[in-house]
Amino acid sequence: MKLRERRQRVDPERDAIISAMDRLLAGKATRSSGSLTVVSLAAEAQVKRHVLTHRHLDLKQLFYDRVRSQAGMLPTEIALREEIATLKKRLADSRNETNATREKLEQYARVIRLITVELKALRSEKLAGVSVLDERRTARHTQPDRDHPS
Repeated sequence: MKLRERRQRVDPERDAIISAMDRLLAGKATRSSGSLTVVSLAAEAQVKRHVLTHRHLDLKQLFYDRVRSQAGMLPTEIALREEIATLKKRLADSRNETNATREKLEQYARVIRLITVELKALRSEKLAGVSVLDERRTARHTQPDRDHPS
C-alpha cells in the first residue's frame, strides 16, 4: 500500500469532508446553507476552502460528480422552491389588493372633491340670499292638493 493511500484512510479531515458531502447530498446540512457548492462543503466539513481546492482535489471532484449524478432536486431545494412560489403568489395578491385600494381611494377623492365644490356653491348661494329648496318640497307645493279642492 502506498504511503498516500494509507494516509488517506486514516485522515480525519477526509472523513469529515465525506460525511459533510453525504449530509449535503441528503439535504441535511447542519453547518452550512445546504447549497451544493465547494464553499458549502468546506463549511459543512468545518475545513478551509483551500483544503478542498488544493489538498483533496479528488474529494472535490467526487463531490461534483455526485452532484451531477444525483437525480432530481434535494428536499431542501424543493421546499425552498415551493416557498418561493407561495411568496410570489402572496406578493401578486398584495399588489392586486393595493391596486384595488388605490382605485377606491381615487374614487373617494373624486367624490370628496365634488361634494366640496357643491358645498361651496351652496354656501355662496346662501350668502347671496338665494334660498335653496328641496326638489320634493318644491314639487309638492306647486301641485294642487287633490284631497282638498280649492
